[in-house]
Amino acid sequence: MLATSVCAEGGRPGLAVLRKFVCGVMILVVPTSFLAQDANRGLLYSNGGTRLNGGSAPAVVAIFPDSLVQTQQGHTARIDVAGSTVLIHSETVVQFQGHDLALEHGTVELDTARGMEAISGCITVTPITTERTQYTVTDVDGKVNVAASKNEVKIHVHGGTLRRSKPEESFDIIVREGEKATQEERCGAPANRAREAGATAGILSNPWVIGAAGVVVAVVACLGLCHHDDPISPDRP
Repeated sequence: MLATSVCAEGGRPGLAVLRKFVCGVMILVVPTSFLAQDANRGLLYSNGGTRLNGGSAPAVVAIFPDSLVQTQQGHTARIDVAGSTVLIHSETVVQFQGHDLALEHGTVELDTARGMEAISGCITVTPITTERTQYTVTDVDGKVNVAASKNEVKIHVHGGTLRRSKPEESFDIIVREGEKATQEERCGAPANRAREAGATAGILSNPWVIGAAGVVVAVVACLGLCHHDDPISPDRP
């Protein structure tokens, strides 16, 4: 409404040019600011060396769920979303998913007052309280490191394994303020068995395999039926 009223005012020619410029800036900036207020949308700030969904990211851009952000060596970026701020360190790959982040590699620092989670493989890191929580998650060399700098967070491992105990389907670890914890990133055996089962199903559903099996069945049936007058082991030579 403000942008419309500014553009609608009359005046001298010199002011008209300035008014058009201000109007254009407001049309571009105001909707973007509204987008940042949505819990499932945010603003990405970068200082160069950042890629968004495979292309170069501008200095400021609105992002939506499933946006993939990748920072190059020597560069960082920041995501602002309603109630949360995420600092993306150098050489980090992360997917913005609105209420949470999917960390593929690198380090992110989260400052959240709405319980924003960080997910890395089979590990989910969740603030315990609805109060402002600050924590850092690093995924490097197959290990996930979690450090809580303000309030507590919970590490939930899905189908993982503890280093010094027998395998578990899942377990939780509380990281208190000022503490750190390290967990293996890889999933446990159940996930591996699922992948193997999926591979077998893929082979059995291959049309070439099905066709070859059909030919074999047809040949065996023909040998048994088409030549019934010629026994395989004749009584007479």
